[in-house]
Amino acid sequence: MEQQPLSSSHEAYFNAFEAFVSKSAVWETIKKYSCEAVAHIMQKLTVNADSQVFRILGVGSGNGKHDIEILKVVATSLRASDKAKKPLIHACIVEPSSFLIADFKQAVSPLPECVANVADVSFEWRETDFEDFIMNSSPHESNHYHMAHFIGCLYYMDAEQSLKNGLKLLANGGALLCLVAGDISYFAKLSLKFQDKLKCLPAVSKFYTGKNLVAIAERNKWKYEEFPLVQYEVDITSCFDRSSPTGSLLLDFLTHQVDFQGSADPMLYKEVMEFLTESSISDSNGRKLFTTEVAIVVLYK
Repeated sequence: MEQQPLSSSHEAYFNAFEAFVSKSAVWETIKKYSCEAVAHIMQKLTVNADSQVFRILGVGSGNGKHDIEILKVVATSLRASDKAKKPLIHACIVEPSSFLIADFKQAVSPLPECVANVADVSFEWRETDFEDFIMNSSPHESNHYHMAHFIGCLYYMDAEQSLKNGLKLLANGGALLCLVAGDISYFAKLSLKFQDKLKCLPAVSKFYTGKNLVAIAERNKWKYEEFPLVQYEVDITSCFDRSSPTGSLLLDFLTHQVDFQGSADPMLYKEVMEFLTESSISDSNGRKLFTTEVAIVVLYK
């Protein structure tokens, strides 16, 4: 059966990712990591202080969970610098999935009190991918945003060109935050080992890690900052139970293929399961766990 990339179906991707979230600390890890990075960035921004509205661009924002946390940090930081009034924030959301945008809209209608009590926020919704967003951007969007963020979405585009386009959209003194896998993460290792067999994975030259982004920044002579890597654990025990619906979905995410268990060639399935075994350890409760890592690189304009 022909392999189908997980990224080809927004619904399949979402369901598989939810299984990954349920069996790992990825959500809390990314939440804490990105919020700490944003708080740091807000202390370094040198954008025009006369601007009346702080503008944020979220790329591949999904259902908005990470964006809301980032908005909270930005709002709190802006309010701290001027306690007399609520700051005005405008968030432009670029997300190709209609049902994820619907979830995001529901999550901010009304805006959570943790943000609404601190700032007045408006939203602009762009149901499209970043490439089309750039093609259809109006001239006024150049030098327009004070901050942009790519949280785990650079794997699905040409990173160098996307970062160039992202920087063009930033106001002078703005920042672009990128969260990707670390160099020794599970997904980086998987991409290297199975690049010729798991056709649904990005080619190794397209699977961007933190070090890849640093290399791109240095090649283009961009100002950048690399944050210390953070790690989290994933419980893959259920992947070895072929009767487990959660295990099947988790395996889809770990291979980035729709229905890997049902569609993979038996030999490839055996090799991937052996790779998972080699990549994991068993704890005292018999659970199979592996540790992976994420990286943040921030570009400054």
